[in-house]
Amino acid sequence: MDKDAFETLVLRALPALDAVAWSYYPNPHDRADAVQDAILNAWTHRSSLRDSAMFRYWITRILINRCKSGLRRRSRIIFTPIDTLSEKAAPPDTPDPELYEAVNSLPQTERTPIVLYYIEGYSTPEIARLLRIPKGTVTYRLMRARRRLKSMLSEPAALFDRSNRPYRPEGGGADETQL
Repeated sequence: MDKDAFETLVLRALPALDAVAWSYYPNPHDRADAVQDAILNAWTHRSSLRDSAMFRYWITRILINRCKSGLRRRSRIIFTPIDTLSEKAAPPDTPDPELYEAVNSLPQTERTPIVLYYIEGYSTPEIARLLRIPKGTVTYRLMRARRRLKSMLSEPAALFDRSNRPYRPEGGGADETQL
């Protein structure tokens, strides 16, 4: 894969990568670092990608691995940056601050599947493959997260309307026959 093709594919995947990184890191600087590291890692290992149609799925998996390893490293260090104590980070283009706060308050194990399913439009089998957990576990975590969100939100019905999910072009993710 040449530089121009890689750049085009990265630019298409960038909003999705930012949303996934947000599910791990609410701080925009940490999010940007994670996405940048994932892109660099993808560039370095681009020869291992066999099918460019699977690029979005592949780079999302790289990002998830990077986020998890970053959280493991960070769990060994306890710190609170002084300049961010009063500042709350929000993901780009947050249409509903109440929804953002509710999703952000979910445990990590529930927040990531919710973001992948409702914001990025991945199916449950795709999420299972991305997170390397059984499909039943994804379904259970989505159900548990929905229940928590319904109890937190004043108008929860809007969250579960999948008609506003992002358009996924061909090759935007694994199709269910490949899973």
